[in-house]
Amino acid sequence: MEIKNIKKILEESPTIKYFESIIKIPEEVTTIYHYTTIEALTNGIIVNNAIKDKEICLWASNCEYMNDPDEVKTGYQFLNKIIGSYLDNKENLPYVSEYDYTIKDKIFITSFSTQNDSLPMWKMYGKDGKGIALGIDKEIITKVYKPLIYKCIYNSDKHIREISQILKPKKITRDSNIYDSEELKKGLEKILETAISGIIGVINDIVTTLAYSIFLVKNKDYSYEDEIRLYTIAEENIAFRCKNDLIIPYINVFLPKEALKEIWIGPTNDLNRTNKSLRTFLDAKGFNNVKIFKSNIHYRST
Repeated sequence: MEIKNIKKILEESPTIKYFESIIKIPEEVTTIYHYTTIEALTNGIIVNNAIKDKEICLWASNCEYMNDPDEVKTGYQFLNKIIGSYLDNKENLPYVSEYDYTIKDKIFITSFSTQNDSLPMWKMYGKDGKGIALGIDKEIITKVYKPLIYKCIYNSDKHIREISQILKPKKITRDSNIYDSEELKKGLEKILETAISGIIGVINDIVTTLAYSIFLVKNKDYSYEDEIRLYTIAEENIAFRCKNDLIIPYINVFLPKEALKEIWIGPTNDLNRTNKSLRTFLDAKGFNNVKIFKSNIHYRST
């Protein structure tokens, strides 16, 4: 499919327009936050002897190794509900989850949140309050990685109803080749390939829905995260780390120094001494403009 045709489909697809409205980072959000540890900050996030515009290094983990055990599976379920809502012939409905999408091995995710001082986020990702939250400039990271940064969708009947209404006039039968596994796989591969060059390609509304749903729809139990995801597509330069006795594939994601705007100190830190030592470290590394904030949460870890 030629790029000009992909653009045309992108502009005309009502499904894409709806998805864009719910995955777009709100205009009022100017900073997004990455919860991590002080050790990670000093041991690699701020790069020693860095080259220009690669002074900050974050990790992007493969999408199959996220904390949510239903990662990706939730997206499949979301899509299957949409398909079932408007398909004329539901007999032997070929659920999308039956297909083998090895393409997911190429998807790596760096997670951010719109929340800068969230107790469940501190507990889950900020070393039980002893960690930090890095405030990253949304405009800068979007400029570097556009269009691969989106707001997550938390599985909601509301979205299913809305999408079903959009697709309702397009009733199709089970025999349509839109459900051919090879056609679906080729469509998803095309989307990922063209995303690298800045265009999300689609074959039809179903494949578009598939691409967004699989990697963006999350279980509503995680809605407190208000997650924003940065996607990186890679087949090489993959490294490995061990966490909880599991080997996790990851890649490095680089950002310019200017992207780091602020750092929040977790509530169970020695706030005053951590503030002083963090300021000394940042200034020594040339991050003098980074602002430091202390958590306002009253929390004592056990």
